[in-house]
Amino acid sequence: MLDALAGTPAAAVPVYVAERDVLAATAGFDVHRGVLALADRRAAGGPGHGAAGLPAGASTIVVLEGVNDQENLGVIARTMRGLGAGGLLLDPTTADPLGRRAVRVSMGEILHLPTTLSVQAAGIFAGSLALGRLGGGVLLRRMPWFWLLSACVVAMAVLVLVALPLAANVQPREGMTWWNAPLAAY
Repeated sequence: MLDALAGTPAAAVPVYVAERDVLAATAGFDVHRGVLALADRRAAGGPGHGAAGLPAGASTIVVLEGVNDQENLGVIARTMRGLGAGGLLLDPTTADPLGRRAVRVSMGEILHLPTTLSVQAAGIFAGSLALGRLGGGVLLRRMPWFWLLSACVVAMAVLVLVALPLAANVQPREGMTWWNAPLAAY
C-alpha cells in the first residue's frame, strides 16, 4: 500500500504501522479497518469564503441548532450534500461534525461540506425563543390556544411566501453585519 503512494503529495505524509491492540488503545475503541488518520482542522474563512466562513457562492446553507447526536448530524449532512447544500452553520451546542460517528454515518460526505460555528446565531436563537415564550404566555392569557396556534401557522406561511422572493438573488459578501444585511435576513 505504501508503494502506491510513492510520487504523490501523500508520500510526504508520515505513515506509521502498529499492531491492532496499539491502534485500539490509541483510538479508545476497536479500529475495525485497522487504519487511523490524524489531520488538522481547516481554519474557517479564507479566499472565496463569506464572513461566516462558508463559501460565498453557496445558494443553500443548512443552519443547525442543538443537534447533539453525531449520527443524526451525519444523516443530515449526507442528505444535505445530496440535495446540493453549500455548507453547515452550527451553534456551539451541536455535536462535533468531524466526530467518527458523524463521518461514518454521513459516508464521508460531511468532510466535503464546509462547516462553521456561530456563537452569534446561538444568541439569536436563544433570544427569539425567550421572546416567543414570553409573547405566547401573554397572548394565551387573552385568547384560546387553538386560535393562537392557527394564527401562528398562517403567519409562518405568509412569512415564507414573503421571504423567498426577497432572498432569491441575495449573495453573501465580506463584512456583512446585522446592520447592513439585506431585508431577507430578518
